[in-house]
Amino acid sequence: VNWNQYFHVGFMIVPLGLAGLLYRPNKDMRGFLVLGIVALCMAFGHQTWFFDALNALVPGYALFRFPVRIAIWLVPVFILGTGTFLYRYQQKSQLVLSFIPLCIFLSSLAIFCLCAFKSNHLSEIALELSILGIIWIFLVIGHFEKWNLIKKKWLLYIVMGGLILTNIVNIFVMKSSYRPAVQGIKEDLLVSYLEKNSLLNDNNPPPRVLLPVGRTIRVNSGMVYGFSFVNAFAGLHLTRVWNFVHGILNIDVPKMSVVNFSSEIFYKHGTFPYESMNLLVGLNKAANKLEVRSNPDPRIYLSDSYTRTKGWQESLALMRQGHAFRDSPLVEKQLQLNSQAGDMGAGIAEITHFGINEIRVRVDVERESLLVLAEAWYPGWMIKFKNQERESFPVNVWMRGALVPAGQYELTFFYRSTYMFLGACLSAIAIFLLCSVWFYKVRSRLG
Repeated sequence: VNWNQYFHVGFMIVPLGLAGLLYRPNKDMRGFLVLGIVALCMAFGHQTWFFDALNALVPGYALFRFPVRIAIWLVPVFILGTGTFLYRYQQKSQLVLSFIPLCIFLSSLAIFCLCAFKSNHLSEIALELSILGIIWIFLVIGHFEKWNLIKKKWLLYIVMGGLILTNIVNIFVMKSSYRPAVQGIKEDLLVSYLEKNSLLNDNNPPPRVLLPVGRTIRVNSGMVYGFSFVNAFAGLHLTRVWNFVHGILNIDVPKMSVVNFSSEIFYKHGTFPYESMNLLVGLNKAANKLEVRSNPDPRIYLSDSYTRTKGWQESLALMRQGHAFRDSPLVEKQLQLNSQAGDMGAGIAEITHFGINEIRVRVDVERESLLVLAEAWYPGWMIKFKNQERESFPVNVWMRGALVPAGQYELTFFYRSTYMFLGACLSAIAIFLLCSVWFYKVRSRLG
Protein backbone atom coordinates (compact mmCIF):
# COMPACT_ATOMS: atom_id res chain seq x y z
CA VAL A 1 0.00 0.00 0.00
CA ASN A 2 1.25 3.48 -0.89
CA TRP A 3 0.28 5.03 2.45
CA ASN A 4 0.85 8.64 1.39
CA GLN A 5 -1.46 8.18 -1.61
CA TYR A 6 -4.17 5.70 -0.61
CA PHE A 7 -4.36 6.34 3.15
CA HIS A 8 -4.32 10.12 3.41
CA VAL A 9 -5.86 10.69 6.83
CA GLY A 10 -3.30 13.32 7.84
CA PHE A 11 -0.33 12.88 10.13
CA MET A 12 -2.02 14.91 12.86
CA ILE A 13 -4.79 12.33 13.17
CA VAL A 14 -2.54 9.26 13.41
CA PRO A 15 -0.85 9.84 16.81
CA LEU A 16 -3.94 11.43 18.34
CA GLY A 17 -6.05 8.53 17.12
CA LEU A 18 -3.59 6.00 18.55
CA ALA A 19 -3.70 7.82 21.89
CA GLY A 20 -7.49 7.66 21.98
CA LEU A 21 -7.57 4.00 20.97
CA LEU A 22 -4.89 2.70 23.32
CA TYR A 23 -5.34 4.76 26.48
CA ARG A 24 -7.94 2.95 28.61
CA PRO A 25 -10.30 2.23 25.70
CA ASN A 26 -13.96 1.75 26.60
CA LYS A 27 -16.09 -1.05 25.24
CA ASP A 28 -17.03 0.83 22.07
CA MET A 29 -13.47 1.88 21.29
CA ARG A 30 -12.22 -1.70 21.72
CA GLY A 31 -14.40 -2.72 18.80
CA PHE A 32 -12.99 0.06 16.62
CA LEU A 33 -9.48 -0.90 17.73
CA VAL A 34 -10.08 -4.49 16.56
CA LEU A 35 -11.48 -3.17 13.26
CA GLY A 36 -8.37 -1.03 12.77
CA ILE A 37 -6.06 -3.97 13.50
CA VAL A 38 -7.90 -6.21 11.02
CA ALA A 39 -7.81 -3.52 8.31
CA LEU A 40 -4.11 -2.94 8.97
CA CYS A 41 -3.34 -6.67 8.68
CA MET A 42 -5.17 -6.75 5.35
CA ALA A 43 -3.44 -3.63 4.05
CA PHE A 44 0.04 -4.98 4.72
CA GLY A 45 -0.59 -7.74 2.18
CA HIS A 46 1.87 -10.61 1.95
CA GLN A 47 3.81 -9.28 4.92
CA THR A 48 1.25 -10.80 7.32
CA TRP A 49 -0.16 -14.33 7.69
CA PHE A 50 -3.62 -12.78 8.00
CA PHE A 51 -3.53 -11.75 4.34
CA ASP A 52 -2.47 -15.24 3.21
CA ALA A 53 -5.33 -16.80 5.19
CA LEU A 54 -7.93 -14.49 3.63
CA ASN A 55 -6.33 -14.93 0.21
CA ALA A 56 -6.90 -18.68 0.49
CA LEU A 57 -10.44 -18.47 1.90
CA VAL A 58 -12.08 -15.47 0.18
CA PRO A 59 -12.65 -15.80 -3.60
CA GLY A 60 -11.13 -12.91 -5.57
CA TYR A 61 -9.64 -11.32 -2.43
CA ALA A 62 -6.28 -10.45 -4.01
CA LEU A 63 -7.44 -10.14 -7.63
CA PHE A 64 -9.81 -7.24 -6.92
CA ARG A 65 -7.26 -5.48 -4.68
CA PHE A 66 -9.42 -5.63 -1.57
CA PRO A 67 -6.43 -4.87 0.73
CA VAL A 68 -6.02 -1.33 -0.61
CA ARG A 69 -9.74 -0.65 -0.38
CA ILE A 70 -10.18 -2.15 3.09
CA ALA A 71 -7.40 0.11 4.38
CA ILE A 72 -9.91 2.97 4.19
CA TRP A 73 -11.45 1.60 7.41
CA LEU A 74 -8.39 2.92 9.22
CA VAL A 75 -9.54 6.48 8.47
CA PRO A 76 -12.78 6.50 10.56
CA VAL A 77 -11.04 4.45 13.27
CA PHE A 78 -8.31 7.07 13.69
CA ILE A 79 -10.80 9.94 13.52
CA LEU A 80 -12.95 8.41 16.28
CA GLY A 81 -9.84 7.75 18.34
CA THR A 82 -8.79 11.38 17.91
CA GLY A 83 -12.18 12.60 19.08
CA THR A 84 -12.01 10.37 22.15
CA PHE A 85 -8.52 11.63 23.06
CA LEU A 86 -9.39 15.31 22.65
CA TYR A 87 -12.51 14.86 24.78
CA ARG A 88 -10.46 13.31 27.57
CA TYR A 89 -7.83 16.01 27.11
CA GLN A 90 -10.40 18.63 27.98
CA GLN A 91 -11.84 16.62 30.91
CA LYS A 92 -8.61 15.54 32.61
CA SER A 93 -5.20 16.98 33.34
CA GLN A 94 -3.16 13.95 34.32
CA LEU A 95 0.52 13.59 33.75
CA VAL A 96 0.11 10.02 32.51
CA LEU A 97 -2.39 11.22 29.91
CA SER A 98 0.37 13.38 28.48
CA PHE A 99 3.26 10.97 28.43
CA ILE A 100 1.53 7.81 27.20
CA PRO A 101 0.41 9.56 23.98
CA LEU A 102 3.86 11.16 23.81
CA CYS A 103 5.47 7.72 23.76
CA ILE A 104 3.02 6.63 21.09
CA PHE A 105 3.83 9.76 19.12
CA LEU A 106 7.58 9.14 19.30
CA SER A 107 7.05 5.56 18.10
CA SER A 108 4.90 6.81 15.23
CA LEU A 109 7.50 9.44 14.41
CA ALA A 110 10.22 6.78 14.21
CA ILE A 111 8.06 4.65 11.90
CA PHE A 112 7.24 7.56 9.61
CA CYS A 113 10.88 8.64 9.47
CA LEU A 114 11.87 5.10 8.54
CA CYS A 115 9.27 5.09 5.76
CA ALA A 116 10.40 8.53 4.65
CA PHE A 117 13.88 7.28 3.79
CA LYS A 118 12.27 4.74 1.46
CA SER A 119 9.86 7.25 -0.08
CA ASN A 120 10.12 9.64 -3.02
CA HIS A 121 8.27 12.34 -1.05
CA LEU A 122 10.88 13.18 1.59
CA SER A 123 10.19 16.92 1.55
CA GLU A 124 6.44 16.46 2.04
CA ILE A 125 6.85 14.00 4.90
CA ALA A 126 9.52 16.14 6.60
CA LEU A 127 7.28 19.23 6.45
CA GLU A 128 4.28 17.42 7.91
CA LEU A 129 6.32 15.80 10.66
CA SER A 130 7.82 19.15 11.66
CA ILE A 131 4.39 20.70 12.06
CA LEU A 132 3.23 17.57 13.87
CA GLY A 133 6.07 17.95 16.39
CA ILE A 134 5.11 21.57 17.10
CA ILE A 135 1.49 20.58 17.71
CA TRP A 136 2.47 17.81 20.08
CA ILE A 137 4.62 20.16 22.12
CA PHE A 138 1.62 22.45 22.62
CA LEU A 139 -0.58 19.50 23.56
CA VAL A 140 1.82 18.21 26.21
CA ILE A 141 2.83 21.55 27.70
CA GLY A 142 -0.77 22.69 27.73
CA HIS A 143 -1.48 20.26 30.60
CA PHE A 144 0.67 22.17 33.04
CA GLU A 145 -1.04 25.24 34.43
CA LYS A 146 2.23 26.84 35.52
CA TRP A 147 3.10 27.37 31.82
CA ASN A 148 -0.21 29.19 31.50
CA LEU A 149 -0.56 28.06 27.89
CA ILE A 150 -3.94 26.47 28.40
CA LYS A 151 -5.52 29.94 28.12
CA LYS A 152 -3.98 30.41 24.68
CA LYS A 153 -5.83 27.68 22.87
CA TRP A 154 -6.28 29.97 19.88
CA LEU A 155 -2.55 29.50 19.15
CA LEU A 156 -2.96 25.75 19.20
CA TYR A 157 -5.94 26.01 16.86
CA ILE A 158 -3.90 28.11 14.42
CA VAL A 159 -1.13 25.50 14.33
CA MET A 160 -3.62 22.66 13.86
CA GLY A 161 -5.36 24.59 11.12
CA GLY A 162 -2.00 25.11 9.42
CA LEU A 163 -1.35 21.38 9.41
CA ILE A 164 -4.79 20.63 7.99
CA LEU A 165 -4.23 23.23 5.27
CA THR A 166 -0.84 21.68 4.52
CA ASN A 167 -2.47 18.28 4.11
CA ILE A 168 -5.09 19.70 1.76
CA VAL A 169 -2.45 21.42 -0.37
CA ASN A 170 -0.48 18.18 -0.41
CA ILE A 171 -3.51 16.30 -1.72
CA PHE A 172 -3.88 18.74 -4.65
CA VAL A 173 -0.16 18.51 -5.37
CA MET A 174 -0.35 14.72 -5.44
CA LYS A 175 -3.40 14.87 -7.70
CA SER A 176 -1.81 17.25 -10.16
CA SER A 177 1.41 15.25 -10.29
CA TYR A 178 -0.27 11.84 -10.58
CA ARG A 179 0.58 11.73 -14.28
CA PRO A 180 4.36 12.10 -14.57
CA ALA A 181 5.47 14.51 -17.28
CA VAL A 182 7.37 11.93 -19.37
CA GLN A 183 4.50 9.43 -19.33
CA GLY A 184 2.03 12.21 -20.05
CA ILE A 185 3.85 13.18 -23.24
CA LYS A 186 3.90 9.56 -24.42
CA GLU A 187 0.24 9.06 -23.62
CA ASP A 188 -0.73 12.18 -25.57
CA LEU A 189 1.34 10.96 -28.52
CA LEU A 190 -0.41 7.57 -28.42
CA VAL A 191 -3.87 9.15 -28.33
CA SER A 192 -2.94 11.46 -31.23
CA TYR A 193 -1.65 8.46 -33.17
CA LEU A 194 -4.91 6.54 -32.61
CA GLU A 195 -7.00 9.55 -33.66
CA LYS A 196 -4.83 10.13 -36.73
CA ASN A 197 -5.48 6.56 -37.85
CA SER A 198 -9.25 6.86 -37.10
CA LEU A 199 -9.12 4.14 -34.44
CA LEU A 200 -10.90 6.05 -31.65
CA ASN A 201 -14.65 6.05 -32.14
CA ASP A 202 -17.42 6.12 -29.54
CA ASN A 203 -19.44 3.27 -31.05
CA ASN A 204 -16.63 1.09 -32.34
CA PRO A 205 -14.78 -1.33 -30.04
CA PRO A 206 -11.85 0.27 -28.18
CA PRO A 207 -8.72 -0.39 -30.26
CA ARG A 208 -6.47 -2.96 -28.61
CA VAL A 209 -2.98 -1.70 -27.83
CA LEU A 210 0.00 -3.73 -26.62
CA LEU A 211 2.87 -1.71 -25.15
CA PRO A 212 5.40 -2.16 -22.35
CA VAL A 213 3.98 -0.55 -19.21
CA GLY A 214 5.65 1.67 -16.63
CA ARG A 215 8.22 3.63 -18.55
CA THR A 216 5.97 4.01 -21.61
CA ILE A 217 2.47 4.83 -20.36
CA ARG A 218 0.40 4.21 -17.23
CA VAL A 219 -1.28 0.83 -17.03
CA ASN A 220 -4.77 2.29 -16.52
CA SER A 221 -4.56 5.03 -19.14
CA GLY A 222 -6.72 3.07 -21.59
CA MET A 223 -9.75 3.51 -19.33
CA VAL A 224 -9.21 7.27 -19.44
CA TYR A 225 -8.71 7.76 -23.17
CA GLY A 226 -10.90 5.02 -24.63
CA PHE A 227 -8.53 2.33 -25.91
CA SER A 228 -8.07 -1.24 -24.72
CA PHE A 229 -4.74 -1.70 -22.97
CA VAL A 230 -4.18 -5.45 -23.03
CA ASN A 231 -1.59 -5.63 -20.24
CA ALA A 232 -3.37 -3.61 -17.57
CA PHE A 233 -3.30 -4.50 -13.86
CA ALA A 234 -3.33 -8.23 -13.10
CA GLY A 235 -6.17 -7.51 -10.70
CA LEU A 236 -8.34 -6.74 -13.76
CA HIS A 237 -7.43 -9.99 -15.51
CA LEU A 238 -9.29 -13.27 -15.32
CA THR A 239 -7.60 -16.64 -14.86
CA ARG A 240 -8.30 -17.75 -18.43
CA VAL A 241 -6.91 -14.54 -19.95
CA TRP A 242 -3.86 -14.52 -17.69
CA ASN A 243 -2.98 -18.12 -18.58
CA PHE A 244 -3.70 -17.61 -22.27
CA VAL A 245 -1.49 -14.57 -22.87
CA HIS A 246 1.50 -16.41 -21.39
CA GLY A 247 0.74 -20.02 -22.26
CA ILE A 248 0.06 -19.41 -25.96
CA LEU A 249 3.63 -18.07 -26.27
CA ASN A 250 5.14 -20.90 -24.19
CA ILE A 251 6.05 -18.48 -21.40
CA ASP A 252 5.98 -19.65 -17.80
CA VAL A 253 2.75 -18.35 -16.29
CA PRO A 254 3.55 -16.01 -13.37
CA LYS A 255 1.42 -15.82 -10.26
CA MET A 256 -1.53 -13.49 -10.60
CA SER A 257 -0.24 -11.51 -7.61
CA VAL A 258 2.31 -10.09 -10.07
CA VAL A 259 0.96 -6.80 -11.39
CA ASN A 260 2.02 -6.86 -15.06
CA PHE A 261 2.55 -9.33 -17.88
CA SER A 262 5.88 -11.05 -18.29
CA SER A 263 8.39 -8.82 -20.08
CA GLU A 264 9.18 -11.70 -22.48
CA ILE A 265 5.95 -10.90 -24.34
CA PHE A 266 7.29 -7.52 -25.48
CA TYR A 267 10.97 -8.22 -26.01
CA LYS A 268 11.02 -11.74 -27.50
CA HIS A 269 7.83 -12.15 -29.54
CA GLY A 270 7.60 -9.24 -31.95
CA THR A 271 5.26 -6.28 -32.25
CA PHE A 272 2.05 -8.34 -32.53
CA PRO A 273 2.61 -11.65 -30.73
CA TYR A 274 -1.05 -12.77 -30.74
CA GLU A 275 -3.21 -13.92 -33.65
CA SER A 276 -6.49 -14.04 -31.75
CA MET A 277 -6.77 -10.81 -29.76
CA ASN A 278 -7.52 -8.25 -32.49
CA LEU A 279 -4.37 -6.25 -31.72
CA LEU A 280 -4.33 -3.01 -33.72
CA VAL A 281 -1.39 -1.01 -32.39
CA GLY A 282 1.97 -2.16 -31.05
CA LEU A 283 5.50 -0.90 -30.52
CA ASN A 284 8.06 -1.74 -33.19
CA LYS A 285 11.05 -2.15 -30.90
CA ALA A 286 13.60 -2.20 -33.72
CA ALA A 287 12.43 1.16 -35.10
CA ASN A 288 11.23 2.40 -31.68
CA LYS A 289 7.94 3.67 -33.07
CA LEU A 290 4.23 2.81 -33.01
CA GLU A 291 2.87 0.58 -35.72
CA VAL A 292 -0.67 -0.19 -36.93
CA ARG A 293 -1.42 -3.76 -37.88
CA SER A 294 -2.35 -3.99 -41.53
CA ASN A 295 -4.34 -7.26 -41.35
CA PRO A 296 -5.73 -7.66 -37.82
CA ASP A 297 -7.69 -10.73 -36.85
CA PRO A 298 -11.45 -10.11 -36.41
CA ARG A 299 -13.00 -8.94 -33.14
CA ILE A 300 -16.18 -10.90 -33.91
CA TYR A 301 -16.96 -13.69 -36.38
CA LEU A 302 -19.27 -16.62 -37.16
CA SER A 303 -18.53 -20.29 -37.74
CA ASP A 304 -20.77 -23.19 -38.75
CA SER A 305 -18.69 -25.83 -36.94
CA TYR A 306 -16.78 -26.33 -33.71
CA THR A 307 -14.36 -28.63 -31.89
CA ARG A 308 -15.32 -30.05 -28.50
CA THR A 309 -12.72 -29.95 -25.70
CA LYS A 310 -12.71 -31.09 -22.07
CA GLY A 311 -11.67 -27.72 -20.67
CA TRP A 312 -9.75 -24.51 -21.30
CA GLN A 313 -6.43 -26.25 -20.64
CA GLU A 314 -7.00 -28.59 -23.58
CA SER A 315 -8.19 -25.69 -25.73
CA LEU A 316 -5.01 -23.77 -24.93
CA ALA A 317 -2.86 -26.77 -25.83
CA LEU A 318 -4.63 -27.15 -29.21
CA MET A 319 -4.25 -23.45 -30.02
CA ARG A 320 -0.58 -23.63 -29.13
CA GLN A 321 -0.25 -26.52 -31.60
CA GLY A 322 -1.75 -24.42 -34.39
CA HIS A 323 -5.41 -25.45 -34.37
CA ALA A 324 -7.57 -23.45 -36.81
CA PHE A 325 -9.62 -21.92 -34.04
CA ARG A 326 -11.48 -19.47 -36.29
CA ASP A 327 -12.69 -22.14 -38.73
CA SER A 328 -13.53 -24.53 -35.91
CA PRO A 329 -13.72 -22.71 -32.56
CA LEU A 330 -12.89 -24.65 -29.40
CA VAL A 331 -15.94 -25.13 -27.17
CA GLU A 332 -16.08 -26.86 -23.79
CA LYS A 333 -19.61 -28.26 -24.13
CA GLN A 334 -21.78 -30.13 -26.64
CA LEU A 335 -23.55 -28.02 -29.28
CA GLN A 336 -26.11 -28.85 -31.95
CA LEU A 337 -23.66 -27.98 -34.70
CA ASN A 338 -21.39 -29.72 -37.13
CA SER A 339 -18.34 -30.99 -35.25
CA GLN A 340 -16.22 -31.17 -38.40
CA ALA A 341 -14.07 -28.28 -39.56
CA GLY A 342 -16.14 -25.97 -41.73
CA ASP A 343 -15.77 -22.48 -43.07
CA MET A 344 -15.39 -19.29 -41.12
CA GLY A 345 -17.82 -16.68 -42.32
CA ALA A 346 -21.17 -18.49 -42.32
CA GLY A 347 -22.75 -15.04 -42.33
CA ILE A 348 -22.15 -11.46 -41.22
CA ALA A 349 -21.67 -10.23 -37.66
CA GLU A 350 -20.90 -6.56 -37.07
CA ILE A 351 -20.57 -4.64 -33.81
CA THR A 352 -22.83 -1.57 -33.92
CA HIS A 353 -22.43 -0.36 -30.34
CA PHE A 354 -19.77 -1.05 -27.72
CA GLY A 355 -20.68 -0.06 -24.16
CA ILE A 356 -19.34 -0.91 -20.72
CA ASN A 357 -21.83 -3.69 -19.93
CA GLU A 358 -23.60 -3.93 -23.27
CA ILE A 359 -22.44 -4.78 -26.80
CA ARG A 360 -24.90 -4.70 -29.70
CA VAL A 361 -24.24 -6.81 -32.79
CA ARG A 362 -25.98 -6.89 -36.18
CA VAL A 363 -26.29 -10.50 -37.33
CA ASP A 364 -27.13 -11.78 -40.85
CA VAL A 365 -26.70 -15.56 -41.00
CA GLU A 366 -28.13 -18.20 -43.33
CA ARG A 367 -28.20 -21.08 -40.83
CA GLU A 368 -27.66 -21.69 -37.15
CA SER A 369 -24.06 -20.79 -36.35
CA LEU A 370 -21.58 -20.18 -33.57
CA LEU A 371 -20.92 -16.49 -32.83
CA VAL A 372 -17.50 -15.73 -31.32
CA LEU A 373 -16.68 -12.38 -29.69
CA ALA A 374 -13.02 -11.76 -28.83
CA GLU A 375 -13.83 -10.29 -25.39
CA ALA A 376 -13.14 -11.92 -22.04
CA TRP A 377 -15.83 -14.38 -20.93
CA TYR A 378 -17.05 -14.50 -17.34
CA PRO A 379 -20.08 -16.18 -15.71
CA GLY A 380 -23.01 -13.79 -16.02
CA TRP A 381 -22.53 -12.68 -19.62
CA MET A 382 -25.80 -13.22 -21.51
CA ILE A 383 -27.13 -12.65 -25.02
CA LYS A 384 -30.55 -11.32 -25.98
CA PHE A 385 -32.21 -11.49 -29.41
CA LYS A 386 -35.80 -11.72 -30.63
CA ASN A 387 -37.03 -11.41 -27.01
CA GLN A 388 -35.01 -14.48 -26.04
CA GLU A 389 -32.16 -14.71 -23.55
CA ARG A 390 -29.35 -17.24 -23.49
CA GLU A 391 -26.18 -17.69 -21.52
CA SER A 392 -22.88 -16.99 -23.21
CA PHE A 393 -20.22 -19.68 -22.89
CA PRO A 394 -16.41 -19.71 -23.17
CA VAL A 395 -14.85 -20.27 -26.58
CA ASN A 396 -11.16 -20.52 -27.54
CA VAL A 397 -10.08 -20.50 -23.87
CA TRP A 398 -11.16 -16.94 -22.98
CA MET A 399 -13.61 -15.54 -25.59
CA ARG A 400 -17.39 -15.23 -25.42
CA GLY A 401 -19.47 -17.55 -27.54
CA ALA A 402 -23.17 -17.89 -28.36
CA LEU A 403 -25.27 -20.16 -30.55
CA VAL A 404 -27.39 -17.97 -32.86
CA PRO A 405 -30.25 -18.95 -35.19
CA ALA A 406 -30.60 -18.08 -38.87
CA GLY A 407 -31.99 -14.71 -39.87
CA GLN A 408 -31.34 -10.97 -39.76
CA TYR A 409 -31.62 -9.32 -36.34
CA GLU A 410 -29.77 -7.39 -33.65
CA LEU A 411 -28.17 -9.31 -30.82
CA THR A 412 -27.07 -7.84 -27.49
CA PHE A 413 -24.38 -9.09 -25.13
CA PHE A 414 -25.11 -7.88 -21.60
CA TYR A 415 -23.86 -8.71 -18.12
CA ARG A 416 -26.03 -9.89 -15.24
CA SER A 417 -24.24 -10.57 -11.98
CA THR A 418 -24.66 -14.14 -10.73
CA TYR A 419 -24.07 -12.98 -7.13
CA MET A 420 -26.60 -10.13 -6.99
CA PHE A 421 -29.49 -12.27 -5.66
CA LEU A 422 -27.27 -14.01 -3.10
CA GLY A 423 -25.89 -10.66 -1.94
CA ALA A 424 -29.41 -9.22 -1.62
CA CYS A 425 -30.50 -12.21 0.49
CA LEU A 426 -27.50 -11.87 2.81
CA SER A 427 -28.15 -8.13 3.18
CA ALA A 428 -31.82 -8.78 3.99
CA ILE A 429 -30.87 -11.35 6.64
CA ALA A 430 -28.34 -8.94 8.19
CA ILE A 431 -30.93 -6.12 8.32
CA PHE A 432 -33.47 -8.48 9.89
CA LEU A 433 -30.98 -9.56 12.58
CA LEU A 434 -30.01 -5.96 13.36
CA CYS A 435 -33.65 -4.91 13.65
CA SER A 436 -34.35 -7.92 15.89
CA VAL A 437 -31.49 -7.01 18.23
CA TRP A 438 -32.60 -3.38 18.34
CA PHE A 439 -36.22 -4.38 19.05
CA TYR A 440 -35.09 -6.77 21.80
CA LYS A 441 -33.02 -4.05 23.52
CA VAL A 442 -35.85 -1.51 23.32
CA ARG A 443 -38.32 -4.00 24.71
CA SER A 444 -35.94 -4.93 27.53
CA ARG A 445 -35.54 -1.29 28.54
CA LEU A 446 -39.29 -0.68 28.51
CA GLY A 447 -39.86 -3.85 30.48
